[in-house]
Amino acid sequence: MEAYRIDSFGSVDGILLRSSEDPRPGLREVLIRVRATSLNYRDLMVLKGGGRGPTKHGVIPLSDGAGEVAAVGEGVTRNTSPTGLAPISTGCWRNTPC
Repeated sequence: MEAYRIDSFGSVDGILLRSSEDPRPGLREVLIRVRATSLNYRDLMVLKGGGRGPTKHGVIPLSDGAGEVAAVGEGVTRNTSPTGLAPISTGCWRNTPC
């Protein structure tokens, strides 16, 4: 798999294309084959080392994207077919505290 990952903080120049092993979905996880992405203000804040989200090297800075289900992990009962979807980054998820 190739993905743009955070190599250094400060600006978008710190995002570099890296290769890694293809991921596998874990328990109750869905693997998404991403076909389209965009960087937005939240991603810029992560690159500057602030805001909400992961601020460590190697992270894929992505809040918005679109693709389809590539694989599902054990325990997944919905969204199991390779249909289009657009995951979003939000502070509150269904069935979890905010």
